[in-house]
Amino acid sequence: MLPGPLTPEKLAAARTMAFMRASLQELFVVWNCRSEKHNAFVTGFTSNRFLLGAVLVSMALTLVLPYFGVFGMVWLTDPADWAIVFGASMTGLLILPEVFYGRKILRWR
Repeated sequence: MLPGPLTPEKLAAARTMAFMRASLQELFVVWNCRSEKHNAFVTGFTSNRFLLGAVLVSMALTLVLPYFGVFGMVWLTDPADWAIVFGASMTGLLILPEVFYGRKILRWR
């Protein structure tokens, strides 16, 4: 993504990166949603094989989607952008449930 005027190609690439980052971040966040008390690194990534399979299939479909068929013509991505997408998406693993467990974040009274 080079700076400069907004062209249709850059807009399509930005939309694709935003969609991919949002999709992949949810696939990383799901690992921390398995337990309210422990993060994914404590619980383990292979303890639930059905979840592991579902995440791998979803990730493969998400990564393949922009390159095949009609979607490949609509969404323009650059392979160098995937490092940015994965880096931004993995922030979902950094949300630690241990930090927030037992705290009242919103106080109604």
